Amino acid sequence: GAHGSGVVQQPLDVSKLSRASVLVHVYDVGDEELIKKVNRVTTVNNRVLIGGVYHAGVEVFGKEWGYGFTEDEGTGVCFVAPRCNPQHTYKATAVLGETA
Repeated sequence: GAHGSGVVQQPLDVSKLSRASVLVHVYDVGDEELIKKVNRVTTVNNRVLIGGVYHAGVEVFGKEWGYGFTEDEGTGVCFVAPRCNPQHTYKATAVLGETA
């Protein structure tokens, strides 16, 4: 709660959004406690976006697209199930609007 170590946030209910909604999903980079701590400190326990180390993926038509390091000759652009990037720790979602 507001007096604890972090802010408790309810997950975004996407069931009421149209299929054409564009969402940005924000993650703490990786799953290391040090990164999570840096992000908590630099956002005043998730109250103010000042800084931090984050990954973001953009969801369009049910696929979350992101960019990341690749050892092969690919572009680094790939998709995962929304809010399920296995390399990072999901944090929050923002609705950007709709696409055609």
